[in-house]
Amino acid sequence: MSAMLESFWFFLIDKENYHFLRLASGSVTWILILGGWFVVNKQNNSRELRKELRSVLDAVRVDILDLSAESVKYHTEQPGKDEDYNIVMKFKRINRRVNRLPLSLHDRNNILNLIFLFKKAVTLRNFETSKYERQAKNSQLVGEIEHAVEEVLDEIEHCFSRKFK
Repeated sequence: MSAMLESFWFFLIDKENYHFLRLASGSVTWILILGGWFVVNKQNNSRELRKELRSVLDAVRVDILDLSAESVKYHTEQPGKDEDYNIVMKFKRINRRVNRLPLSLHDRNNILNLIFLFKKAVTLRNFETSKYERQAKNSQLVGEIEHAVEEVLDEIEHCFSRKFK
């Protein structure tokens, strides 16, 4: 069979081009192997980056939800000692964490702006003041805090979706 195939190839091309064809077919094989490896490696790296970002975003999400609960508790119950300080420090920690996220500058700034609005909802009124007034769970202040939290969490999910479309 091999001799028959060789005679067929010789019939189509001369000996000089036959050696070139054998060399080229070997090169094509290696190019396909390297190209396939490159594609698989790139996909694996992308999947790992996606998993790492998802875990960091989930941690930020948990921090924001904890801070939200603590903020609502601060406004609806009698605040404990240094509770206001703890809330402010948690906002700073969340900001630092978001700044380290591997997102575009635009996405990061969107999240940080919404965190700022969340902080404003928590600290603008009835916070670190001598005229503290305990709020009802259905008060406008608590509603603003919950709305701000939902906005931040939605933007985090949108940023993740945009990065990995």
